[in-house]
Amino acid sequence: STKQVAAILDLSCRTVEFYRDQLRVKLGIKSKKTNLRSYLSSLA
Repeated sequence: STKQVAAILDLSCRTVEFYRDQLRVKLGIKSKKTNLRSYLSSLA
């Protein structure tokens, strides 16, 4: 979850959300409902 990632990386939740949004833009993912982990796994 966002909270878990933020705690592990010592970042704010908003920063993690921002990075995820930027990944979606770079990957061309339009929907926020798309699970990034599943999407990235499907590329391999």
